[in-house]
Amino acid sequence: MKSKLLAEGKAFDSIVQNRIGNKVSFDLNSKKINNFFYNNPWRYDDTRRLAIKEKIEFVISSLKNKKNVLDVGCGAGTLSFELARSGYNCTAIDLSKKSLEIARKTAYNNLNNKEFKNLNFIQSSFENIQKLNKKYDAIIFFKTLHHLEKTKKIMKISSKLLNQKKLIIIVEPLRGDLNKLNIGFAYIARTLAETWENKAKKLNNYQKNIDQKFKNLFKEYTYTLSKKGFDQSPMDNTIDSSKEVINHVSKHFKIKKKFFKDAFKDKIIGGIRGKNRKQQVKFISKFDDFLIQNKILNGLTLMLVGQKL
Repeated sequence: MKSKLLAEGKAFDSIVQNRIGNKVSFDLNSKKINNFFYNNPWRYDDTRRLAIKEKIEFVISSLKNKKNVLDVGCGAGTLSFELARSGYNCTAIDLSKKSLEIARKTAYNNLNNKEFKNLNFIQSSFENIQKLNKKYDAIIFFKTLHHLEKTKKIMKISSKLLNQKKLIIIVEPLRGDLNKLNIGFAYIARTLAETWENKAKKLNNYQKNIDQKFKNLFKEYTYTLSKKGFDQSPMDNTIDSSKEVINHVSKHFKIKKKFFKDAFKDKIIGGIRGKNRKQQVKFISKFDDFLIQNKILNGLTLMLVGQKL
């Protein structure tokens, strides 16, 4: 277990180091274009809002003035910064030493760093955070739970770490819910939208190699393009089923809110180009929401709030 955690931390050390070397900003207050990304919503300010900030707004609105929060797997601090700006006392933990270095640098070198005075970054696994003997009003897993083993045990620990009747908030991409219909819509959108690829060459290429392109797109959406069996880190997709997550959560928490986002848009809106880019992005985002709401496609990101039993 310990060796797996070390490997996971080192994987994200490498990812973050690469992004910092390419001048990527992890603070949503930045309006800059992150040109390093070609098909990632982190590229543009408007796509960051649709794919990331809206989810953070869901987290903050769900907190309902809970004072002390734990951000599990904080990475380079994106969610933690927004929690601190909203007035919460935030303890933020991560395995990646490099991620935490960047988070601290962003927070404490900020000209307006008074807003981060109640923000504390700690390098720790989730299980080890129990040693602090501290209780929280909310524990947040923001795109983190699918990197952690033993979800059943994690929920039990979460319950112990929370004050009475306090909250667990989960925003989690669960790629096991992906099906061929999701990929079919993604394939059409990727083929017809104006993207980073030359449109004439793309149309020709996509119709000649439909079978292989479809398979590659499935691997891209499940983050398994690498020959190693994973694309980001060795513990990615440790849990990938929303039903399984909900089952574990419900053993210790009363589910107060639950819905889904992201049928396919998260892997295309950052790649839209051209003079009508913003309009195309808005259309794809709204259409994606429509398809989920009308149960045509599976949403792949679980949005959940639970209250401690």
